[in-house]
Amino acid sequence: MNRHTSNLVMAAGFVLLAAILSTAAIADTNAPSITLRATVINPGKLALAMWTLKMLAEPVAITAGAVLTYDEFVSSTSIRKSGGVELEGGTLQSAGIRDDNRIVDQAGETLRGGDALGSHAGAWYTRRFDLSAAAGKSFSKFRFFSAESDTDNAGTYEARLRNVRITDNIGKILASYDPSRDGFPLAVAINMSVDDPAVTANGPVATVSAAVKTPGTMCCSMWTLKTIDPPVSIPPGSFLVYEVRVGEGGIGQLGGVELEGPGLPGGLRDDARAKDQAEDQVRGGYFQTMNTGLWYRRYFDLSPYAGQTFAAVRYFSSEYQPKTAGTYHADIRNIALIDAAHKVIMSLQPSETSGFPADANNMTAN
Repeated sequence: MNRHTSNLVMAAGFVLLAAILSTAAIADTNAPSITLRATVINPGKLALAMWTLKMLAEPVAITAGAVLTYDEFVSSTSIRKSGGVELEGGTLQSAGIRDDNRIVDQAGETLRGGDALGSHAGAWYTRRFDLSAAAGKSFSKFRFFSAESDTDNAGTYEARLRNVRITDNIGKILASYDPSRDGFPLAVAINMSVDDPAVTANGPVATVSAAVKTPGTMCCSMWTLKTIDPPVSIPPGSFLVYEVRVGEGGIGQLGGVELEGPGLPGGLRDDARAKDQAEDQVRGGYFQTMNTGLWYRRYFDLSPYAGQTFAAVRYFSSEYQPKTAGTYHADIRNIALIDAAHKVIMSLQPSETSGFPADANNMTAN
């Protein structure tokens, strides 16, 4: 074999190796998959859903030549033929990559998708994103973004994922998401009801309300929804989940469930570690206000409190300084401790629906 022939053989070998590496990330058609489903509540209004697939123990650096690869199956009956895997946290922070037009897949589409993704609805479609534009940055979360819309008709968004991973320029896996080991994803949504095996849509509802006494002065209320005797120890790896609906037209749009007891004498509301899937503390935040008048589900990772005990489930209205007289109103349902697979460990929903004892400041609580 002469030198010219030898060089051609070596070049062909490198091309073959590159091809193998480029397809290695999506070779397993039998890999575990996850189905993500969310139903529009009020058609014609802004609606979106975002699922946190995995929180990494440490931020992962995006190296030069890194590629994000995954298989996506958008249902042919989905109200939107869009959506994709998002990277957040680390130095990418909450901006992620969804609005970076430099990061596109092999069809030139951002993670939201476009005609190419839509044309593959009803079938598995492999997407590869060159992350060169984000090289040098880091991320700590795999998320899935449904894309947003304010023109949806009534219906359900549905997509499936598998083989989610990031590889470096030689095919080494830097990070991945496996639904069979990484638990059920936590979702945050606006104007959408997200499917979750731990939640029953028609569960009993606890109702609380309180009227302002003196407008212009700080006010708040705390209701004891349930007492537990003896106190309960928080299991490792557990989450507090519940749904809350704060009424429109009231004096406030925030509020949340609180756990108190021997191991949590000050509760969770002033502890910066107690944050939900939208990074909001017990009092609530942006996503909750965007869902005023709608059921909004919240998840709190209780890992920092494993082994600590609580004996009361309470609801905190948050603090307000209303300019005019008015009434705070909230409904709460599906309060429970769940595990990472979203199996219910313990229901915390009270058997009563109203008339809960309350501590109030500048309010008359009902």
